[in-house]
Amino acid sequence: MDTELMVIAKDTENFINEIVTTKGGNLPDVIGDVLKIFEFTDFKAKAWKIMSDKMTKLSDQQEVHDLALASGQRWGAARIYAKKRIGEITMEMPKSRALFEKNSDGTIRNTGATDVPGKQEKLKEQGLTTQSVSDAERMAKNPEIVEEVIERAIE
Repeated sequence: MDTELMVIAKDTENFINEIVTTKGGNLPDVIGDVLKIFEFTDFKAKAWKIMSDKMTKLSDQQEVHDLALASGQRWGAARIYAKKRIGEITMEMPKSRALFEKNSDGTIRNTGATDVPGKQEKLKEQGLTTQSVSDAERMAKNPEIVEEVIERAIE
């Protein structure tokens, strides 16, 4: 009989395996949802790395070490796919548009106001820095490099 904790553990492993298998193709389209997945996978990848590092000190625990390492690699890959997905979403976000008005002499000037909240404002509300978004967008623009990094890490 499975306990509730065992069911949750199985579900999260299935979830991570799906992210890795689909190369992030099953990640949501809403940045807030992807951000939650990114933060969770980042935490889990770090936890598995700590466990794997501790296991290397126990020579008779090679099998457990190998399992911890493999699980950590899957969580790490899922984290990378989530970061790439954030970049895909943010690249599609509209930037704010400046509002212009005519001066009395017929020339046009920028009022300094915008008609929609800007991309930076929206991302700041999500807790994302310009640098983290820039990194995510660079990953999204270079999916072949992302795959190469993941493959190398797993090797």
